Amino acid sequence: MSNQSNSPEQLRILLAEDNKDWIATITAIAEESGAMVVAVAETFVEAFDQIQQVNDLHINLIVLGGNLDGESLYAQSNIRLLFEMLKQINPDIPSISLSGDLNAGKELTMKIGKTGRWAEEFKTALTDVMTGNYSKSS
Repeated sequence: MSNQSNSPEQLRILLAEDNKDWIATITAIAEESGAMVVAVAETFVEAFDQIQQVNDLHINLIVLGGNLDGESLYAQSNIRLLFEMLKQINPDIPSISLSGDLNAGKELTMKIGKTGRWAEEFKTALTDVMTGNYSKSS
């Protein structure tokens, strides 16, 4: 499947993250890279509601933290559910997981591990999405 090329002004992000410091950091990196965070969900319920609206909001990238609503297997199951729901609503929207702990398998298009270089890896992932230079997992 070919991926649609996005210019930086076209990249509109739904960010699902429950930590306000991470929200601020991720938003700043996205803006520095020319992307725009247009919706933020701080809980699973908010993320669930926002993902249902991705087409209406013209979202073309989902960034998910690994621990919405706390660190637990329940939270990780919720993230997997969100990926499944996104695939049903719009399977062409790429996603980035910012958790090294989450093992959602093929639902993830890209996965950023917990390394000291995560900010650089995130910027690279944003650039890859903007240019259409990524491969979608099957």
